[in-house]
Amino acid sequence: MEYYISKDLVISPIQPEDCRAFADGFAAQGWHKPQSQYEGYLNEQREGVRQVLVARWQGEAAGYLTLRPDAKAGPFAGKGWPEIVDFNVLEKFQRKGIGSRLMDCAEAEAAKTSRISSAATSLMAQACGIRTSTWRKAPPAQTMTSWCCI
Repeated sequence: MEYYISKDLVISPIQPEDCRAFADGFAAQGWHKPQSQYEGYLNEQREGVRQVLVARWQGEAAGYLTLRPDAKAGPFAGKGWPEIVDFNVLEKFQRKGIGSRLMDCAEAEAAKTSRISSAATSLMAQACGIRTSTWRKAPPAQTMTSWCCI
């Protein structure tokens, strides 16, 4: 199954080999994101409690986004709104439109079950607070509500 396919970019569900690729990729840029984190995501995808969309740029794991069917914590917990929980693009793949395409695919998946989706985000450059915004190019009935916490 693929969520998106182009000449250089393919977005599809996480595969076992992606777990090591992401752990190594983030380690190379100085981040500690252990392989076990992605193995947990893979297991949750198999259990149906999380979708993990992986972007591959020219065949190499470049970024990912995870989508839960319902927010587990925060101001939108228990509302039945799909929630983007973890969203990263490796630095060497940034500025290629990969993050935007991942978000487009997540929005399309979320729209299958709800008119509203949420994103739990951690933004170091902004103060902690609650924001509500409409994701670019979102259909009129699709609203993304986001909250950040440092």
